Amino acid sequence: MKNNILLAAVFVALASSASAQYSDGFESYANGSAVEGQGSWGNWDGVNTLYNKVTTTQAATGSNALSVVGSGDPNCAFCSDTVNPLGGPYTSGQWVFSCKQYIPNSFGGTTYWIMLNQFAAGGPYSWSVQVNMNGSTLMATPDINGAAVIQGPNSIPIVFDAWVELRAEIDLDADNCLIYYDNQLMGEYTWSIGVSTVGVAEIASLDLFPADNNTGEVFYDDFSVTVGTGGGPSLFCNPANLNSSGTAATLAGSTFSGPGLFHLDAIGGPPAEFGYFLVAAASLDPGIPVSGGRLCLGAPIGRFTASAGPGFSSIGQFDGAGIFQNLAGTSSVGSGYDVGQALPDPPGGVISAGATWNFQLWYRDGGAGPGSSNFSDGIAVTF
Repeated sequence: MKNNILLAAVFVALASSASAQYSDGFESYANGSAVEGQGSWGNWDGVNTLYNKVTTTQAATGSNALSVVGSGDPNCAFCSDTVNPLGGPYTSGQWVFSCKQYIPNSFGGTTYWIMLNQFAAGGPYSWSVQVNMNGSTLMATPDINGAAVIQGPNSIPIVFDAWVELRAEIDLDADNCLIYYDNQLMGEYTWSIGVSTVGVAEIASLDLFPADNNTGEVFYDDFSVTVGTGGGPSLFCNPANLNSSGTAATLAGSTFSGPGLFHLDAIGGPPAEFGYFLVAAASLDPGIPVSGGRLCLGAPIGRFTASAGPGFSSIGQFDGAGIFQNLAGTSSVGSGYDVGQALPDPPGGVISAGATWNFQLWYRDGGAGPGSSNFSDGIAVTF
């Protein structure tokens, strides 16, 4: 019990160290007031227009949020292009940008989540994040410079009529960035040249941009920039071997979210096939060939199965879209698995702050032949 109390204290201390460098939830602004000119919100190139308003129509928390909509003026394409320096510029260190976005089902046009590493009225400009939410394709798609890509880019279906998180995990010292939509990885790439071919390892500004004057209304709330912890997930043995559906299963969407310490998600698997997650302190890359895949964990290897005890079962099945759905009631979102503090035995013990653990999914792959099985790529997580 004493050890559990001490461990809990460590995690509380870590959470406190990640306090917000910048935050805005619009609660101090009057309903219906223009956001430009309040807080640190302004317009592209300092243009003095007042188009985007604080609203009570939707809110992720509290009662207020930001409405971003096309200007309605064909002669003023950039009038509702709203920018914010987010308390920066940030020139070193590790940072996490996050906000909530709500797109109504009636949305039309294209709206952008943009972040720049250089921004000043009249220039210079250099873009690091550019994700377009398209009302025609119904997809959220990152525009990433091919020379910068480490993994991705991944287009993700827009979630309508619900609040979702937009998140960028930025390491300026390593010039690296991971961007997420609704906790799903869109891409990992070099921050300074993420979109533009020339830039710097800095965070200069956020830009919320309706692509034209007719773009429909989108809502935003709960903006924050927090100090990164230096850990986070990273893939290895990536890509995994192809399975019978012609794709490779990946844990790319796994992230720190929901109950427990970490949420594992897997996509790209063969429909109707079963599997479960594995854990180990040691990783192997490129792994050891086993059946149709590669085992990328070193002994001792733990299995998140019912035999490990209550709450440890991660048994699931890939649905028709290749998403691994939890069948044991151990996922807060229906898919994947919520990793808790305790570890199965082996390896036993608990996950401690600062420790790195490696995870992989084992799954059956009957389409590749009787008795065949396969593995996802691995993901290393520093807690």
